[in-house]
Amino acid sequence: MKQTILFFTLFFLISCGKKEYYNTPRRIVISGQISDYDPNNREIKIFANQLGFKPINITAELDSLGNFQTVFKSFIPTDISIRYKELFYVSVDPGDSIFVKLNAHTNNSKEFFSSIIITGDNAITNKNIVDFQKEYFTSEIYINWESKQKAIKELDTNQYLKYLEKTQLQLDGIYNEFVKLSDPDERAANWAQYYIEQEYYNALFAYPFFHAMYNGQPTDMYRVPEGYFDTITSSLPIKNSKNIYGFAFSHFVKNYSSYIAEKWQSEKQNQKYRTNGRYFSIPVNISDSIDVYSIIKYTPDTLLRQIILTKKFSDDFNEYSEIECFEKYQDIVNNYISLQFLKKPLHKQYTQLKERLDNPQYIAEVIEFAGSSTEQLIDTILHNNHEKIVYIDCWATWCGPCKAEMPNSKELMKKMDGKDVAFVYLCLDSQEKVWKENLGQLEIGGQHYLLNQQQSSAFRKNFGIQGIPFYILLNKNGQVAEKGSQLRPNVAKYKIEELLNE
Repeated sequence: MKQTILFFTLFFLISCGKKEYYNTPRRIVISGQISDYDPNNREIKIFANQLGFKPINITAELDSLGNFQTVFKSFIPTDISIRYKELFYVSVDPGDSIFVKLNAHTNNSKEFFSSIIITGDNAITNKNIVDFQKEYFTSEIYINWESKQKAIKELDTNQYLKYLEKTQLQLDGIYNEFVKLSDPDERAANWAQYYIEQEYYNALFAYPFFHAMYNGQPTDMYRVPEGYFDTITSSLPIKNSKNIYGFAFSHFVKNYSSYIAEKWQSEKQNQKYRTNGRYFSIPVNISDSIDVYSIIKYTPDTLLRQIILTKKFSDDFNEYSEIECFEKYQDIVNNYISLQFLKKPLHKQYTQLKERLDNPQYIAEVIEFAGSSTEQLIDTILHNNHEKIVYIDCWATWCGPCKAEMPNSKELMKKMDGKDVAFVYLCLDSQEKVWKENLGQLEIGGQHYLLNQQQSSAFRKNFGIQGIPFYILLNKNGQVAEKGSQLRPNVAKYKIEELLNE
């Protein structure tokens, strides 16, 4: 089985002369210049990885000379991804300022990576890291997706594990060649090694889902042998120095969380919640308890445990606007999450969310609906939007894909401004307090209804809604022109224009 090499110790993390990484967030400045850029594409995307939290997503605008600059804060060393035409990584410490130059008009990836010049803090390290990416991201083993998909589809579990071991030897060869040619400093060498090692786990954990999908099987039904994921525990204990590998370590945290889920799903006492295949139907309060105590039970490493617990609570805040679990398990939060780079941002997120829940601010038109039948609801919507085309968006506060489409819906609403088109949003199976907080965060106009559980069930049944987001388009006569999950805003635009022209 794969044995992860544990690298240098905490000494390296604090040996650069910078203090209080874990207690105080510091500014990191990323600036640069892109030559031969596309004048129709002035956006450069930057993602800063944060252990335990969602990445910081930044969009910087290029000026007329191709210059850009952005600033963010971090408690700890990490890596960031920069994307313009292609994506690459650089490593940063709190307090760093780096300058990136690259040529956007290149013929291939080799030329793209060769054009990258990084100056400022950690310049030598980042030159080495870019050298590694040039070798790895242009190698046959990385770019040959057809070969990878063929292995996933055709190999059984044991065969695939052998395939991964063989692949890892090839990756080790790329790493050794990189070390020989570039003579990287210790930090860059370890960044490259850890990145390659995490590719093993990424492939290992992705296999069950994609093997089923490529073979036309239900993705929730395919089972791997017991202990298939256990190899990930060979990476423990985690040393603090791995914090600098933000991207790879974030993937490790995600994969380890999947390992924990596999463990509790196999426990005898939890089989009563299994509905079909790998699906479970568990009351929220019990699900929270299983999540929290399983993290503690199956994560012996204290650093990793703190990070995964933080991520669980942070995901509750960001994805579901839910604070009850955090409040219920305050003793566990206080006893198990002690590192300041986790504790401080987590409590700040909680305080901000609680304020929004207690005092929601929104611009939306909230409409009270007291009826019980779907017919009454549709009649109300049509009465309020007489002789208009009505675009109905069925969503929920806990539905990530639903909320991800809201910016597109806002954009569509702007394009249809002044036309006979109404935008109606039906929130299903959600708490009123969380719904209103979401409206404030989404900052979306239109007409908004909150359906209770009974109303939601009736509406789902009448329109055959199996999953959300789900959309319904009514013509000016109040008839259903089209419905379904495929009718997302970017598609609905053309359908609405057709109805307007009738």
